[in-house]
Amino acid sequence: MAGSPNWKVFRGKEYIASTKYPEEAALLCGVIGGSLMSVKWCHRYLVWNEGEEAFRAGDNFVKAAQIMRERLPKFK
Repeated sequence: MAGSPNWKVFRGKEYIASTKYPEEAALLCGVIGGSLMSVKWCHRYLVWNEGEEAFRAGDNFVKAAQIMRERLPKFK
């Protein structure tokens, strides 16, 4: 049986979604918007924090996903 996807989207401290791909997580951050949005890998590691990044996830969700992926190796 498949487990829950690893990309977790939060609004503040509230867990709102999990996705299979970081592009989907970035898209959710962009659509919902606001500086409270964040993405974690496996509920543990913060890989995106809207409002503290160089650009908003909604401005370029593909680039935001690339940044999220680049931040993973230090956690694995």
